[in-house]
Amino acid sequence: IEIFIRLKLTGTSNSPLTTDENDPLIFKTARVRLRDGVELAVDYLVVSNTGRFPVILELTPYGRGPDRVNYRYEASYWCEHGYAFVIADCRGTGDSDGEMAFFSREGQDGYDLVEWIASQPWSNGRIGMRGSSYTGTNQWFIAREQPPHLSCITPSATLGRPMQDIPYRDGAFGVDWAINWINYDLNINVSQINESHPDPMMWLNHQPLRTLDLYATGKNLVLYHTFLDQSHHDSVYEVDLQF
Repeated sequence: IEIFIRLKLTGTSNSPLTTDENDPLIFKTARVRLRDGVELAVDYLVVSNTGRFPVILELTPYGRGPDRVNYRYEASYWCEHGYAFVIADCRGTGDSDGEMAFFSREGQDGYDLVEWIASQPWSNGRIGMRGSSYTGTNQWFIAREQPPHLSCITPSATLGRPMQDIPYRDGAFGVDWAINWINYDLNINVSQINESHPDPMMWLNHQPLRTLDLYATGKNLVLYHTFLDQSHHDSVYEVDLQF
């Protein structure tokens, strides 16, 4: 994946420039306004010497900070090899505004984010994306929108059919996955569920499903109700890329 990204962003498998490993990295946080007014929380790291760099981007629902899945070690690696690194919280997660939409807004949000990056003084306008699981799958939706400055994507461990594979499996709603993933994703302490309902069968067997989120977590989870209400054959989740 690393070699592929280098080839697509720089035209060579070598680093685009040599940096001093003792060079401090510039770390900054920004808020990026999207077309509908929602703002995404974004961290970006660049090497301290001046210039414009190809950019590695990850748009994640799993938290960009050191207390969650920590991507900053990886960011240092890319920056030391001559790239800028950007990681952003998905809509409705982390420090970003809005409601988490489970892929239905990722294409437009990613388009706006890619084009914002391209306009920055530290960017050379060539952006590549990386990530796995959710952060791999959302790359397909962003590529579908064809942002002009997206040079390559490297998705891995992706969903083949969002909503049909997860949270539905051949039409059956995956209650356990839906509740636990939403809790993790939205930074609700899953251990609180286990403390309140130490026997998972108590909430897995709860009826009706529409009140399960309140029963299990004490919260009304908007995304959970989106899962219940959204048809898993909705065209918004279809990706047809022409190469």
